[in-house]
Amino acid sequence: MKIHFLGTSWAVPSKDRSGTSIYLENHGTLLDCGGDVAQKLIKMEKDPLDIEKIFLTHEHLDHLYGLPSLLQVIKLLGNKKEVSIFGPTDTIEKIKKVTSLFGLEEDLKLNYTSLDNREKEEQRVRGEIEGFRYTKVKHSKPTLAYRKNKVTFSGDTSYSEELIDLAKNSQLLIHEATFKDSERKKAKEKGHSTPKEAIKTGLKSNVDKIALVHTNSQLDSDELNKKYKSIDILAPNDLETIEI
Repeated sequence: MKIHFLGTSWAVPSKDRSGTSIYLENHGTLLDCGGDVAQKLIKMEKDPLDIEKIFLTHEHLDHLYGLPSLLQVIKLLGNKKEVSIFGPTDTIEKIKKVTSLFGLEEDLKLNYTSLDNREKEEQRVRGEIEGFRYTKVKHSKPTLAYRKNKVTFSGDTSYSEELIDLAKNSQLLIHEATFKDSERKKAKEKGHSTPKEAIKTGLKSNVDKIALVHTNSQLDSDELNKKYKSIDILAPNDLETIEI
């Protein structure tokens, strides 16, 4: 499976990095949609028309603001296939309003699926759809983590036992690490993780590799691998690819 890191930054982009978005090429699937996704796909010589499924983790803008422009590009390129969009209920409702506002539903076949129930917000949410398993994690908004085969994506979350269960024995865990280790208290308050907490989740999940994304600065993977020798730690840049 080829995993393309279209974007790896937190909500504030840098000169070289923009909002988090992951492309699972073999499955025609996007995980979140931050940044100029269409342009990133084209830079990596990938066809936007190959996108069939989009899994959104939550409703925060930095995870979905690239979606309207991506759908516009798909529309202009003459897409005739259905594009399926999955996510928490509130996220899907917001996306429906945006696509309607810009008239994107007029010439596109968009299929929306809500993966949780707001009436049961305090209950444990987990399930499987289209070969993807998902579970609710701990963030300031209802948020889902996803797993496809041996690849797990955390979405935005603080330390989560539910995520550990979902990621168990994955080959690759893509985990957010928004705040520095010295900002652990702030990370917990905001529903985010530090690199140390993300790596702890990877170790408890017995994963082979962990890729740290949604970071507010570029991490030094060599330094991290010296410190944690029992897990392979990656700190991908935008437009990098991992094959497992």
